[in-house]
Amino acid sequence: MSNFQNPLGSSMPEDSKIAVRDLLGLNGIPLIEDDVYSELYFSDTKPKSIKTYDDQGWCCIAHHSQSAWHLVLESGG
Repeated sequence: MSNFQNPLGSSMPEDSKIAVRDLLGLNGIPLIEDDVYSELYFSDTKPKSIKTYDDQGWCCIAHHSQSAWHLVLESGG
């Protein structure tokens, strides 16, 4: 969770997100970024995820979507 980490609500600085991206690419390590709280910002702009900086394809992102919640509810999960 690079943005609004649970339970503290802290977020990574942008330069740290880029450093994580670089480390992943250098070592060939994939990242599944949990960004379910991405809409909980109070500034004028939404904070960027690590995936935003991913130009090598090592990062995928999981975030809240209305359709995903419908699938969970319909499946009884």
